[in-house]
Amino acid sequence: SHVEMKYDSKTGFTVREKTAKCKLCNYSHIVIRGNTSNLWQHLESNHKPQYAKLSSLRMKANLKSRKKSAATQPTISTALTAATPYPKHSREFRDRTNAVIEYIAADGRPLSTVESPAFTKLMKVFDGRYKVPDRRTFTDVNLPQKYIDVRANIQRLIHVNKNSHVPMFSLTTDIWSSSTMEPYISLTAHFITATMDMKRLTLETKYIPDRHTGVNISECVREMLAEWNLNHQHISAVTTDSAANMIKFAEECRLLRVPCFGHLLHNGVSNSLNDPLINPVLTKAKQISAYFHQSHSRAQKLHEEQRAVKKSEKLPHGTCPTRWGSTYELVADITASLAEIKKVVVIDRANLVTTPDEDKLLKRLVEAFEQLNSMTDGLSGEKMVTASAVLPMLQMIRSLCYTQLKDNLGREYRNKVYDYIHSK
Repeated sequence: SHVEMKYDSKTGFTVREKTAKCKLCNYSHIVIRGNTSNLWQHLESNHKPQYAKLSSLRMKANLKSRKKSAATQPTISTALTAATPYPKHSREFRDRTNAVIEYIAADGRPLSTVESPAFTKLMKVFDGRYKVPDRRTFTDVNLPQKYIDVRANIQRLIHVNKNSHVPMFSLTTDIWSSSTMEPYISLTAHFITATMDMKRLTLETKYIPDRHTGVNISECVREMLAEWNLNHQHISAVTTDSAANMIKFAEECRLLRVPCFGHLLHNGVSNSLNDPLINPVLTKAKQISAYFHQSHSRAQKLHEEQRAVKKSEKLPHGTCPTRWGSTYELVADITASLAEIKKVVVIDRANLVTTPDEDKLLKRLVEAFEQLNSMTDGLSGEKMVTASAVLPMLQMIRSLCYTQLKDNLGREYRNKVYDYIHSK
């Protein structure tokens, strides 16, 4: 076949005209829009043997295509089933709803998630037969039932341990504030099963609006223990921070109190850093961090300077009052990119440029507290008996007192940490 361009006198346009030539008799036919009917007619009229042979091949090809289509096409009953939602009493519906409940509860997602168009679309893509229940069903039925099931499971584990050869529990408790500044107290039980598995069960998180005195805390903890049918005979020890009200609470409840070593380490480092010489430098370090975190263009300029000297692109770490390690990371980040930071801040915030003496002090702090920072990470394991790490860590901190540093000032800061922990 070949294509020719011909002028159409009726329309005034030049059109493409495709012709096909018969290889048997060289007769030419015009092919309109790819239609081959006139070509088949030519074969039938003028070349019957070839027409019969090609017709047979075409029939076989069509039959094969229909069989393939029939194999892949769902039956009517299958198609209707795929479009029918799962019955609410079916196992498939319960399993999927349970997964949604765990997602909301475990990740602290808002209940409005189930009404989000994007979420319902996601569920529809994963399983077209599952229809997400409405928000009120989750609020009034599903989540309360989930709480009952989880509580029953926890009660069973506690009951089994109380009837074991060593029916002992240890507790951890702390008071904290929500994002809306509402005070809560949490109580967690820890124990080791007969098969040597560590268990950690958060028994309750309770609203505690009264003054957080040791007496009020003790009354609140007693109520929570009574809820789970636990008494002093089952409690081996309680771990708290070293606040005076927590110490008083343990005395009121007649519980052996084990101070939290991580909290002591935090307080020891915080006290050591609370020095007239250090405070102004740390204040400037925090201002430098805010300077870069509050502006994308400034952050990009710092990254450009870091790339120029082949350093990793990193902004100075932010600080958290309850994590002394965040202060160390801030100082370490600034020390690692001192020259690059100065090149950026000098343009419009010259007061944030650190002096040579301040640079020296920042490097002293990094040297003094680097090893203590790695110890903090070692106390953060949920699946480890971290109490067994206390004495080795205390010995390591003590040995650091005899480790030589570049100057005595950094060593003095580090020694203050050991003195504080040892006194506690």
